[in-house]
Amino acid sequence: MEETMKLATMEDTVEYCLFLIPDESRDSDKHKEILQKYIERIITRFAPMLVPYIWQNQPFNLKYKPGKGGVPAHMFGVTKFGDNIEDEWFIVYVIKQITKEFPELVASTNRVFFCHGELCIIPAPRKSGAESWLPTTPPTIPQALNIITAHSEKILASESIRAAVNRRIRGYPEKIQASLHRAHCFLPAGIVAVLKQRPRLVAAAVQAFYLRDPIDL
Repeated sequence: MEETMKLATMEDTVEYCLFLIPDESRDSDKHKEILQKYIERIITRFAPMLVPYIWQNQPFNLKYKPGKGGVPAHMFGVTKFGDNIEDEWFIVYVIKQITKEFPELVASTNRVFFCHGELCIIPAPRKSGAESWLPTTPPTIPQALNIITAHSEKILASESIRAAVNRRIRGYPEKIQASLHRAHCFLPAGIVAVLKQRPRLVAAAVQAFYLRDPIDL
């Protein structure tokens, strides 16, 4: 049962990491300051899209994560999207745009990542030693960042793969408004005032309504 619950949690949750390239040795305090400034710049730049977006469960977020176990310090976020798979794809769009507007940042999960707004994949070598720059085992984050820096032109994902991803996120940010559902209902004035200030609370209210059980009625 515990394993099933963990799997369910992973299936409706998306994690994302943004690393600074090149992966140079930096004073930890200085690196933290740099990354925190990037977080501020990113949130400010994308606020016009992120603020009005109504998330089903959790919003897009970034926080500083210190280096640990060979993984350099980076920006990290996790969002539980629940039943709304569109939240996950919107995050893919946001991450893609972040790496496009901040080319010194990459979103990496070892072999698959966004760099300069393009989807890239570090391939597994077909033969041992065929490509000296390709690790024979799954690359570590530092290895991946070094490959991105030195061989970015060689690891661009195929046109068909990039086209498939682009088709899925096509229409953003315009389709944010098109995806909104509208309904008329009577609410107490106090709740109306709160929702005007924090419209994303609508999602929590709707979720509580459709997840209610007979005891709640």
